[in-house]
Amino acid sequence: MPLTNTQYDQIMRGYQDRQLKRQQLIDTRREEIAAKIPKITELDAQIASLSVRRARQLLDGDASALTDLHDQIQTLSARKQECLQNAGYPADYFQPPYTCPDCQDTGYIGQKRCHCLKQAAIDLVYTQSNFPFPICRAFWKRKILTRFPTTIMPMTFTTTHNFPPWKLPETP
Repeated sequence: MPLTNTQYDQIMRGYQDRQLKRQQLIDTRREEIAAKIPKITELDAQIASLSVRRARQLLDGDASALTDLHDQIQTLSARKQECLQNAGYPADYFQPPYTCPDCQDTGYIGQKRCHCLKQAAIDLVYTQSNFPFPICRAFWKRKILTRFPTTIMPMTFTTTHNFPPWKLPETP
């Protein structure tokens, strides 16, 4: 069953919210680091001015400007990570993890829908379907395991009579 436009929009708003929260976290972390480690702000400013300078050189026809820019940015970024680590922060502090690292919280990997988008669609359709009881993996797993055990149990018989196990009582 395909999603309606409103359902799709609702799911995509969820992805936009994730991306917005992640960007707000990055901004908060940048402000925190700028207050605690001013050297990081200086390195960011150097990277920005270097990029503008090299862009002008590229426009003027200097072909080596791009490789020089890449090398210099790597050097400055390494210094930035070193400053972060010296202050007790992880090197990837400005890159918090995604909820789904496969699609980076976009819902798509290239042109294909990510598994998290497919699951979000299933969850949304399920919540809007008004089923009377939860039909989910945990429910079915619990039901199947209680009805069909995964290990073979030895059969034991208990009776109120003391018959030897190799003899059955005679029926009247």
